[in-house]
Amino acid sequence: SKLRQRLEQLLVDEEHKPSYLVQPHKPDPPFSHALVPYFPKNEEGTVMMRLFLIGGDSATSDRLGTFDIGRAMRTEAEKACPLCDHDISLSRSVSGSNWVVIPESTEDFASSMVVFYYDLEHNRIPDRYGDLLPIPLETVKAELALGKSFTVAKERPGAPPILLIAAPRTHLIAEAEEKVSQLDHLPTALEELDVSTKLRSDEIQAIMRASWMPHIRACYETLLKRAPQASGRFSTFFSIGADGRVSDVEPSTDDRPLQDGAFLDCIVKAAQEVTFPPTDGTTTVRYPVVVTPD
Repeated sequence: SKLRQRLEQLLVDEEHKPSYLVQPHKPDPPFSHALVPYFPKNEEGTVMMRLFLIGGDSATSDRLGTFDIGRAMRTEAEKACPLCDHDISLSRSVSGSNWVVIPESTEDFASSMVVFYYDLEHNRIPDRYGDLLPIPLETVKAELALGKSFTVAKERPGAPPILLIAAPRTHLIAEAEEKVSQLDHLPTALEELDVSTKLRSDEIQAIMRASWMPHIRACYETLLKRAPQASGRFSTFFSIGADGRVSDVEPSTDDRPLQDGAFLDCIVKAAQEVTFPPTDGTTTVRYPVVVTPD
């Protein structure tokens, strides 16, 4: 309203009001600067960058800016000449897929930066493509079997490097890349990344939903045959050992219809059959569930 606009004019000193808006500065990931020398300008003055992400998620790389060399180039140009016009000519192509893209893209790998994401769950690269990695595949598997997350790169004459980001489990890959984004150099020798193997809550939830909940539904359907109106909330407390096995299972509920002995025994048995990935310690879990006959 006009009254509100007038009030704002009275409260704000227009004479000293800034005529520009200062944008908050988010520091570039150091790794993007480490990659800049590997992407020189061509004869037309354009930087050509083709990037293959094999097994990774481009959304994670975009969020972290791990491979955003265009931004890194602009930052370096601004430092060299703060008042100059910095128009970086960059042609950037990103392809993300799992290992099935390898056969049809091998020729393009020769002139592209190739990033392999490897874990012991969903991102296993077939042995026949092992020679594409910076280090022998057997070494990769051996390091991961010890619970290590790591990265290593291979430089190539006249071409961008090949990079490997590896973690024991798929859920740890994003955190491993976050560590890589903070490196200020290309890791031409294997470098271990400080990524804990502790189970993440979303990882536990995903495994429980896939492996435990189908059995819980069966337990509950059996209970409904004895008590058709049984419903309520229960929590299951348990421990996950370093070997991934479940122990000390204890269901608890304040809802009397769910205090049925056979139902609770069924819950315990189902939980004991769930297995988790090995970790570096014991994890204690409380898992709540609501059940209704609808």
